Amino acid sequence: MSNTETTCRYLITGANSYLGKSLAVHLSKSGGNQVITTSRNPSKFDQLARNQNHQHLSSIDLLQSEDMSRLVSTVSRWADGPFHVVNCVGYFPGYKKISETPLDEARKVFESNVLSLYATATNLLPIMRLKGGGHFIAFSSHAVAQSYPLMAAFSAAKASVDSLIQSIANEYAEYGIIANALAIATLNSPRERHLRPKADSSDWLQVDQISRFVEQFVHAPFHIMNGNTVHLFNYSKSFFHQSYFQRLGINTKP
Repeated sequence: MSNTETTCRYLITGANSYLGKSLAVHLSKSGGNQVITTSRNPSKFDQLARNQNHQHLSSIDLLQSEDMSRLVSTVSRWADGPFHVVNCVGYFPGYKKISETPLDEARKVFESNVLSLYATATNLLPIMRLKGGGHFIAFSSHAVAQSYPLMAAFSAAKASVDSLIQSIANEYAEYGIIANALAIATLNSPRERHLRPKADSSDWLQVDQISRFVEQFVHAPFHIMNGNTVHLFNYSKSFFHQSYFQRLGINTKP
């Protein structure tokens, strides 16, 4: 795909997520892009996606073979050239100690963040190869590098996302497919504000920042970054100038 091309084809999974919705709205309104979105449950896009630039498929469970067959059939007809996949499916269980996170909850975290991504890759990478390549993007987390407490299941799942993206890059680079994980810091979302009502949100990422970055990212010559995890965060004086324990207000002295 030419780096000077201004319009693109995007497939966005997890369109009911806060990030997925925002990406879909931004990309479908920008430069005549062609967008397909999916969601497991009914979505506002069932009513809104009526124009020729945006198709929406609801009732797509990425872990169900029949649903994936429907998605594969639609994408095969829709894409007459390279296209980009942006996987927004994920689940964060909240801030909990390992001992307070039941196995069923941890399993849900891994199914949403890792297995859904694996299923997406398994089914769509062959089509991307056939259509001439594109960018395969998944969302990781800044928490992987920091190993924050109270986020063990989530951080472990996102570490698996990073590893899977590296494997995709290694196996499919020769076919014009570039794979990257975008590790985002705290997203300024309604759920995060609910979980941390007293937190300082001044340096949290705004969803429109990520939407703009994704669009710019697929146009840039990032072949030399294939397989890398790109960290997205706003500069925070308290983060960069204080230790982790200072930021939490924890006294480490005996």
